[in-house]
Amino acid sequence: MTTLNRRNRTEMNDTNPPETKPTRRYSKKSRKRRKKTGPKGGQPTLYTKKLADLICEQLAGGMSLTAICKQDGFPGYGTVMKWLWRKSDFLEDFKACYEEARQQQAEYMADHCIDIADDGSNDYVEKVRKDGSTYMALNSENIQRSRLKVDTRKWAAAHLRPKKWGDKVILGGDDESGPIKFNVIYENKPIRNEDED
Repeated sequence: MTTLNRRNRTEMNDTNPPETKPTRRYSKKSRKRRKKTGPKGGQPTLYTKKLADLICEQLAGGMSLTAICKQDGFPGYGTVMKWLWRKSDFLEDFKACYEEARQQQAEYMADHCIDIADDGSNDYVEKVRKDGSTYMALNSENIQRSRLKVDTRKWAAAHLRPKKWGDKVILGGDDESGPIKFNVIYENKPIRNEDED
């Protein structure tokens, strides 16, 4: 009886099965090449002042930290977060620069909301009727997308800089409104004895 060997797609007889060599995932040549070159270069993880300034500059320009970290030559998101969490003297400068960049990013986002709202270039699209004539129709998808962009930027600006762009809910006790003051008024009422009645 002849059967098909699944591994190397050859016919085998019951009496004398063929000798098969174990298959290798990589050839010897490619394994040597892998050993020589090693893994491909990863993103830099060492802190440098120049790299930190580039990150802060792009943050202040409105880019998100995830978009910055996806660029070639920049550290990963987790690395930047570790720089912010670690306690060391040279990273304190980065933390201050990062906080200032986030404040400037909130300003950028608030200004960008106005630009998005004023841009009406794609609010109308040209459509064709069945008879071949064209007309301008409202592009509600673009308007909804613009509204989403503005709302997202407003939310981010409000959370990055709540005192300036957040909803003004003043509770007593914060730095601007001062401490909470209570005025207690005591009224002197004569005490009535029930015996006097």
